Amino acid sequence: MMCNIWNRPAGIDLSIGQWADVFNKNKQFLRKITKLDITGGEPFLYAGIAEFVAVCIHNMPSLNQVSITTNGSCSDCIVLAVGRMLQEIKDESIRLTVSVSCDGVGQLHDTIRGVPGIFENSIKTLVWLKDAQMSNPNLNVSVTTVIQQRNVLELDSIHRFIVDELKISDHLFVPLTFSENFQQNIAQKQNPSDVYLQTTTLFLEKMIRGTTASIYHKVVYADILRLMRGKTSMRRCPLLRRVLTIDNNGQVMPCFSSKGETFGTVIGKPMESIWKDPLRAKCLDRYAKNRCPRCNFVCGIGYLAIIRTLLTSPPELFRQIISFINSGR
Repeated sequence: MMCNIWNRPAGIDLSIGQWADVFNKNKQFLRKITKLDITGGEPFLYAGIAEFVAVCIHNMPSLNQVSITTNGSCSDCIVLAVGRMLQEIKDESIRLTVSVSCDGVGQLHDTIRGVPGIFENSIKTLVWLKDAQMSNPNLNVSVTTVIQQRNVLELDSIHRFIVDELKISDHLFVPLTFSENFQQNIAQKQNPSDVYLQTTTLFLEKMIRGTTASIYHKVVYADILRLMRGKTSMRRCPLLRRVLTIDNNGQVMPCFSSKGETFGTVIGKPMESIWKDPLRAKCLDRYAKNRCPRCNFVCGIGYLAIIRTLLTSPPELFRQIISFINSGR
C-alpha cells in the first residue's frame, strides 16, 4: 500500500558523465542553487551516488545543504557512499542530512516494508550514522515515520525508541500519501478508520504540545491536522516556485505527485529556459490552485508557513512559535 515505485520501469539512469555534462552547460543557472534533495526509490542503489553528489558540489558554488532519503536497508552501500560524501564536504560549508525510514520497531517494520530483516539493517545504518556524526559536525541524522493503519497504535513506542534508545532527536511523522505517478498506489487508497483518525489526531496534538518535536515539525503537524479536519493546507508548496524537480532520466516534472507531466529534459534543454518557460508557469498556477491546497505531501516549510500557522494556532503552539521567533534561530 505504501509505495509501488519499485514496480515502475526505471528507464535508463543518466550516467555520471552525462550529469557532469548537463551541469557544466548550466553553470550560470546552478550558481543560484542552495539546496539539493535526493530521493527515490532508493538513492543508494545508484552505484555512482557519491560521485553524483561530488559533481553537484563542484557545479553549485552556493550549495549549503544536501538531503538524502533512504530506507536504510543497504547498510554497506550507505556506509561507503556517505563516508565518501563526508570527505567531499569536510572543507565546505555544506550540511549533509541522511533521513532513514522507520515505520515500526522490530517485526512491525519488516511487515510494513515487506522485507524480512530490513529493520535490523536500518538500525545498523542508523547506529553507524550516529557514530559518524560524532566526528563530522556537517552530518545530520534524521528518521521519518509514515503514519498508517498498521502502526497507528504504536506511534508513541516508535517515537520513544528513536528518541530515547537511538538518541536521534530529529524524528518526523508524515501521513501515508497516495499518488498516481510517484508512489503509484492510488488504486489501494482506502478511507481511514475512525481509530486511525482519532489516534493520529491525539498523537499529533500531543507532539505539538510536547518538547521532543522541532518547531518546523510542529508546523507540519498542525497542517496535517488541518487537512484531516477538511481544511486546506497553509504551508504553500515550495516545490512549485523554488525547486526544479528532475528524475533519474533527466525529465523535469512539476512535482512528485504530477500525473506524468514534464517540461522537457535537461539533456536537450537549458535549465534556465525550462525555469522561465511560460507553459511551466501556467502549469504551476494550475497545480497551486487545484492540487496543493489538499495535498498532504510534506515537501517542506518556510518562515511564511510558520507565520500563517501562528495566526491560526492553539495557544500552546502560539507561545512556542513566538519563543522560536524571538530566539532568532
